[in-house]
Amino acid sequence: MWPIKNPGLDDFKNDLNKIQENEIASCLLIDVDLMSAINDNYGHEYGNDVLERIHVSLADFCSVYTSCFFYHLSSDEFLVLISNPEINPIKFTKKIQKIIEELNMPFSHPDIQRPHRDIVTISVGCITGTIQTNGWKKILNSLEESLYQAKRSQPSGVNITKLTVVSQK
Repeated sequence: MWPIKNPGLDDFKNDLNKIQENEIASCLLIDVDLMSAINDNYGHEYGNDVLERIHVSLADFCSVYTSCFFYHLSSDEFLVLISNPEINPIKFTKKIQKIIEELNMPFSHPDIQRPHRDIVTISVGCITGTIQTNGWKKILNSLEESLYQAKRSQPSGVNITKLTVVSQK
């Protein structure tokens, strides 16, 4: 369930309303993998540093694109809205993952086996398709499902879903 009042969510809804009805767009929901374990094993100060570095890196990357909007939804979740159908969401997502991996923020845990080096990683759920601007709840629910599918596939996973977001009347 999405919170009633969230500045990132409010900004997303406002920006979504600026997109033309039936325009092709993509949305990415980005989640820091194993954030609770990072806080538990390295402390909340380190966890906050991880979130701040990820936030700044993603915001800087997204600011290069005029049709890309970045939002910090919750402590370890970020959202990107891409309103330019010329931007390939798969390539965009891979660039985001590479940026986070290049931050080279250490993370390891003896009980958690990971396919990647012992660094902080992200998982990404992505939907792309025709947007109906008043369907923001359906967009976010579809993004959550896409993110869960990515996380189930592997840590640092990506799931891309083609979707037509319909009106919620």
